[in-house]
Amino acid sequence: MKAMPEPFQTMELLIHYTNDAYTFSKLGLEGVIQFHLTHRDTIIDCFVDVTKDVLTLHEGIGINPTVTLKAEFYNFLNLASGKLNPVVGVLTRKLRFSGDIGFFKKVMQQKDIFVAGLNLEKYNDPMSNFEKNPHNPWIEPKSVLIINGSPRAKNGYTDFYLQPFIQGLEKVGVEVDIVYLDKLKVKSCTGCLTCLMGASGDCIHDGKDDFELLYEKQLNADLIVYAFPLYMDGMPAILKNYFDRTVRSDYALMIEKGSHFRHPRRNIKNQAMMVFSVCGYIGETNFKAVKEHFKQLSINKHIPLIGEIYRSGCIYLYNNPLVYEKLNEVIDALKHAGQEIIANGKIRSITKKNIEQNIAKRSVFIKIANYFFYKKMLNNEKSF
Repeated sequence: MKAMPEPFQTMELLIHYTNDAYTFSKLGLEGVIQFHLTHRDTIIDCFVDVTKDVLTLHEGIGINPTVTLKAEFYNFLNLASGKLNPVVGVLTRKLRFSGDIGFFKKVMQQKDIFVAGLNLEKYNDPMSNFEKNPHNPWIEPKSVLIINGSPRAKNGYTDFYLQPFIQGLEKVGVEVDIVYLDKLKVKSCTGCLTCLMGASGDCIHDGKDDFELLYEKQLNADLIVYAFPLYMDGMPAILKNYFDRTVRSDYALMIEKGSHFRHPRRNIKNQAMMVFSVCGYIGETNFKAVKEHFKQLSINKHIPLIGEIYRSGCIYLYNNPLVYEKLNEVIDALKHAGQEIIANGKIRSITKKNIEQNIAKRSVFIKIANYFFYKKMLNNEKSF
């Protein structure tokens, strides 16, 4: 369990960063900076031993300090961060110096202590033209990887509705590889950050599960389709677990894209992705969280989201003979969608409308859905 840092631990961290900037600046000073700081009625006596090469923090009282500072701990931190002007601090008695103030300024008021000596050019990963507009020009993908994140695999409704979409993909001659996550062993991310912090991106689970096999397929695919049923307003755990493990594709550093922050990629490649999701509810409102999640994933992964298919009421549509005509319309539209996404990098609005069409009034849906599930419950049927 992580404990709240004590003030002296905070001082150690501050001096650590300040030391990096001091060493980089090569000032070559020598002396002692004494601190008498107060924090919630506690006195923190510590001093920094300044040599030509390094700053070292010690507890207690230093011998013959070059400069001494007395202050509230937060006032000192505000001084260190630049929030408190030293002149204003002295005039308002928030900071009380004695000795060589110039020495203190040279050592402790280093500019940009968090960037000293950093060379981040090799990690530069700006937003690419493909990411900004993958359709200008659109280059047809040669390989498509479909990751089916349904725990029911081939027995689920996700796969049923996915198959005609795959037929459409294959009709235009693209190479399609479908992977059922439920059939693979993918260990959970432990949050150890070994992959993010390491130079090679290696994971502690490498060689112990099936993740690398699937991850290699993903790296080589031009288009990735994430297919899954809606579970608790989001993706199933096995798919989220896989996404967590793919953090190895990035470096731990931070870069900006507009108002968003993300990591730079280890492997820069023009890839696109799609979402294919089904749920038992009727209407699209239950997909709201998934839609927002994949918008964020698209930004974080540097992969444009070029298509989204959300088919609600999938169980009702499959099991109700009165809407058999609509079921066929949806299946046909899914075949067209597969062809269109390859040819144009997008699904035509009329095709998407046919796929996601309303299949019943809400009152009718609830009545029939409840009848269907009630019968299942009475007969203790655990599959549908």
